[in-house]
Amino acid sequence: DPTANDGELCTLTRVNHAGSSVYIPIARSFDGTDWQRSEGKYVSYVSVSKCGEASSSGTGYVSGDYLCEIELPELSQDNDGYYIT
Repeated sequence: DPTANDGELCTLTRVNHAGSSVYIPIARSFDGTDWQRSEGKYVSYVSVSKCGEASSSGTGYVSGDYLCEIELPELSQDNDGYYIT
C-alpha cells in the first residue's frame, strides 16, 4: 500500500551525500491520504500524479492495488539515494 494507514505517516526522503545522516523530505502520505510533495528545496522538481487503482499487474504490485506515481530528480554520483520511512 503506497499510502499510510490511519494514524501513520510515510515519508519519502533524499540523502544528498553518501554517509550523511541528513534526510531531506521529498513527499509524504499520512492518515490514508495520497502522496503529496513536501515543501522545501526539491518541491519544484517533484511531481506526484496518477494516484488510483492499478488496472493490471506488474513488478511488485497486482491489479487492484492502490498506487501513486512520483517523479523524482535524478541522482548524481554524490547522492546516496531515496528512502521511504
